[in-house]
Amino acid sequence: MNIVVVSPFLLGDSPDSGGGVSALGFLKSLAPRHNLYVIAFDQRIDPDESERSIREMEAWATSVRVVYLPITFLRKLCAKLLQLLLIPHVATLHSTATFRQACKETLAKYQIDLAIVQFPQMAQYVEEFQTIPRIMDVEDAYSVSSFRNYAAADLLPLPNRFYAALKWLGWVRHERRYYNKVDHVFVVSEQDDYGLRVFSPNLRTTVLRRMMPPLCDSIASTDPVFDIGFIGSFDHEPNVKSLNFLFEDVLPQLVKQMPDLRVLVAGKNPPKKLVDRAPAFVKFVGFVPQVEDFYRQVRIVVAPLITGGGVKIKVIEGLRSGRSVVTTSIGAEGLGVTNGVNALIADGPLDFVAAIVKLSNNEDYRAAIGSAGQKHALTLTPAALHSEMVDEVFKSVYRTS
Repeated sequence: MNIVVVSPFLLGDSPDSGGGVSALGFLKSLAPRHNLYVIAFDQRIDPDESERSIREMEAWATSVRVVYLPITFLRKLCAKLLQLLLIPHVATLHSTATFRQACKETLAKYQIDLAIVQFPQMAQYVEEFQTIPRIMDVEDAYSVSSFRNYAAADLLPLPNRFYAALKWLGWVRHERRYYNKVDHVFVVSEQDDYGLRVFSPNLRTTVLRRMMPPLCDSIASTDPVFDIGFIGSFDHEPNVKSLNFLFEDVLPQLVKQMPDLRVLVAGKNPPKKLVDRAPAFVKFVGFVPQVEDFYRQVRIVVAPLITGGGVKIKVIEGLRSGRSVVTTSIGAEGLGVTNGVNALIADGPLDFVAAIVKLSNNEDYRAAIGSAGQKHALTLTPAALHSEMVDEVFKSVYRTS
């Protein structure tokens, strides 16, 4: 089958976000059985990095068409203003005539059978493929994550709460408008499925667990330098909120019980304000091309997520690494983990501290949790089941189109 894929960014072998890891894994699972014609925005400043990503994509895609995405001050300002009209600013930033033309030309040049559009901000491009079956690969239902941001904004100043409400309502409007135009919708968790169906009960959806690339077997055998570690792209707002929660609410209490505490934080573009006020025992290492390098250095992986939608890739990777994982109820969503068996789940600051201390003080327990978590993660989505579910959806969109 010839499939056109629409992506908001390049998908090289080392994605810098959990969503990128998930999207790349999904496309690589399709590549051996289908011809993929990818149209992607290039948001990177370094041309060498972009070229490397393109070459890596060409190893599995039939063709890769790149459209440069200009993010200027004026575009950002216009996007913020349009948010007042319930038009999500991220969607505005990703709306260009050049990309629409690339979609039209790809459809005209190749005999395309199916279109897959990835991520909510790109949903607007489903309108460019009205003559063929269309699937929306949501990855992260922004109406769900933005609602959680709004629900957590009670203590913020009124203007901030108002803007959070506008973002939530804007994403509800955006997702309702475009998802109802496609033949099928892939979501990655039951929570996202429910959140979308609240406003669009007639959506045809499938909860499709994501297959993750294997990690190096030697991780668990290394001797870590850091007690705990957090990893995530800080271009993604939930990761910023998580790190702020860790710094403000968890670490001040944790260091009282662990005076020699050492913390590792990995991920691109950490906010300068957070870096400047981080305690001396926290080390920032920026983007890590090989995630194994991060996991080798930490005893415990923490994912103190207090907002966000979808399945948290960082939690799956943490489990797969064999390190013990401490996360929140939101971080554990859709993964079927059991508190105290294959991960520790704690929502309040004191409970989060207690979970870390419990693992730190008992090496055998820490190893048992890590081993059980790794075994559980490897059973989440077997390759055969994943392919079977995808093939069934592909068949169904042709029967109904």
